[in-house]
Amino acid sequence: MMYKAFFLKVHVYGSEIWTLRKNEEWAVNAFETLCWRRTLKIKWRDRITNDEVFQRAKQERLLVKIKKKKKTDTTHG
Repeated sequence: MMYKAFFLKVHVYGSEIWTLRKNEEWAVNAFETLCWRRTLKIKWRDRITNDEVFQRAKQERLLVKIKKKKKTDTTHG
């Protein structure tokens, strides 16, 4: 799937050192949701919640993956 091959690898690379503020988290969520809505051909007028979009995509949100990666990665040294 292109999501795992391109989008996920590019957007998670180096994420263990990112510091994300609330507005940046909102922007990441908004962009990812928009991508999934386009991929799944869900229109805004269909009134599908963002949570439902991720359930249909059978994917975990990108920010959840980034936070998990931060917790599991160890520091160098």
